[in-house]
Amino acid sequence: FSKHVILDDFSYLVTKGDRIGITGANGSGKTTFLNTIAQQIPLDSGEIKTGQTVRLGYYTQHTRDMDPDKRVIRYLESIGQGAKNTDGTHMSASQMLDTFKFDHQMQGAFIRELSGGEKRRLYLLAILMDQPNVLLLDEPTNNLDIETLTILENYLENFKGTVMAVSHDRYFLDKVAHKLLIFEGQGDIEESYDSYSGYLQKETEKKQAQHHEVKTQKHVEAKEKEAQNKPAEKTKLTYAEQMEFDKLEPQIEKLDDEMAKLKEQLNDPKNGYEDLMDFQRQLDEKTAESDKLMDRWEYLGQYI
Repeated sequence: FSKHVILDDFSYLVTKGDRIGITGANGSGKTTFLNTIAQQIPLDSGEIKTGQTVRLGYYTQHTRDMDPDKRVIRYLESIGQGAKNTDGTHMSASQMLDTFKFDHQMQGAFIRELSGGEKRRLYLLAILMDQPNVLLLDEPTNNLDIETLTILENYLENFKGTVMAVSHDRYFLDKVAHKLLIFEGQGDIEESYDSYSGYLQKETEKKQAQHHEVKTQKHVEAKEKEAQNKPAEKTKLTYAEQMEFDKLEPQIEKLDDEMAKLKEQLNDPKNGYEDLMDFQRQLDEKTAESDKLMDRWEYLGQYI
């Protein structure tokens, strides 16, 4: 796709009932991936094979055009006179609207009278009313209110079809996804069967382990270098070194407090993927700074 690689030698089988969460860094191609599945964007090479019975529903971040002079109930009835509920029972358009918190008065309202959030809810309901068996969701937590998301989550619990959802929302993906596709950029896609929370925890632990390994190696190298460069005749600190030493401990304690707060943010389930990556980056920087100060403190401490 242009010069930006989204898929590279990628082959994947999606089967009935799959619940796939799609996540990763911004700009890595998650929405483009859904657009190719929905055949809104052509592939540069390769093909997408779709089963003959697939009925696709695609909730995008852009609300479809709806006639503002049409009443809500009439708009939904123009899509279908009813739909099967997830338990197999038939529901009329009015009953579907009831389920999605459109009371009798709202059902008779003109679409132009709806709020932005209500229009998004109607747009989602119109997609479900078309009775898809493969549902694509692009960042639904970005513009659906909590009440609508709760209704959607409950609907998906009993939905018999396949769901593929792009999101960075930890709670939503934990609730609806059984496996993950993590877009890491330049066509690199990782599959995980962990919950999203479990995956993020493992990523944090892996980064911390890698940092600890680098830290240990650097510490050994620094000690060896100090031993080589240590003047044999040095027996005490200069006045300037003593002043530096006195300031080091408060600086290290301050960094420890900042790192503790960052670790709390890393364990907060409210934070999404992008926030967690930023907190991890800050933690890595603070840890490296703390290690440097600690090495200096240990070196100067030899002469106290």
